[in-house]
Amino acid sequence: EQQVFDALARLDGGWTVYVKPRVGLDDPDFLAIHDRHGVCAIEVVDWAPETTWCTAAGRLEIQSSDGTWQPVGVDPRFRAGRHRSSIFDQFYALPEHGGSPSSTIRSVVILPFFATAAAGDLFAQCGEDRSTSLVGLWGGDALRESIGDVVRGLGCPPPAPESITKLRRHVVASERSSLATGWDARMSAVTIEIADNPLQLHHRRVEGGAGSGKSTALAARAAQLAADGRRVLVLS
Repeated sequence: EQQVFDALARLDGGWTVYVKPRVGLDDPDFLAIHDRHGVCAIEVVDWAPETTWCTAAGRLEIQSSDGTWQPVGVDPRFRAGRHRSSIFDQFYALPEHGGSPSSTIRSVVILPFFATAAAGDLFAQCGEDRSTSLVGLWGGDALRESIGDVVRGLGCPPPAPESITKLRRHVVASERSSLATGWDARMSAVTIEIADNPLQLHHRRVEGGAGSGKSTALAARAAQLAADGRRVLVLS
C-alpha cells in the first residue's frame, strides 16, 4: 500500500485521493476522484509471484509460512467490482444514468510485487465473468511508469458535476493512516489561492466534503499569515 500511496502522490493537483475511506458500507484501499477524469476505486494485494498460484480448478491459493497452500478467501476482483457498483448505485448515479456503471466509475486491483503482464496471466487462469472482466489489473511496473493510466483507465466522458459533488459529500475520509507519515503533501491550486488570498478578502467561507482539503487550506492560510508576522488564532 505504501508503494501505491507514493505513486498516487505523483498525480496532478486535479485529483483528490482518499486513503482507506468509507463510502457507505464499502472501504476501498484508495479512492481517486477527478472533476474531469471521473472516479477510480483501488484495491491493493500484497501477493508475491512465488507464493501465489491458480489451481487447475480455477481456484486462487496462497502459500502460508509453514509451506502449505491455502485458498484465497475472496477474489479481489469481486471486491473491486463491488466498490464500482455500489459507488455508482448509491452515491453517484442520477436518474438519467440508468442502472449500469459507465466508464466514469472504474475499479482496479494493483499487485505491486507482480508485473502487470504476470498479474493478468494469474487471473486469466481463474476465469472471469462480466463484473470481474471490467476490473483493471496492474502491477508494480505500472506504479513506477504510468500511474496516470492506472487511475484514468481508457478515458471517459466528463462526469456530471452534480454526480461528483454527490459522491464527495458521502466519502468519509479515514481519520488515521500511517501511510501519510512523512509525505510532503502538495497543495492544489485552490488551496494555494486560499493560502495567498490575492484579493485580500477579509471574510471567506470555504465549503467542501470530507477530505477535500478544507483543513489543509486553513492551515496553509494561517501559516502564510504567521510568516508575514501576523498573530493568528485558529478556532475549531
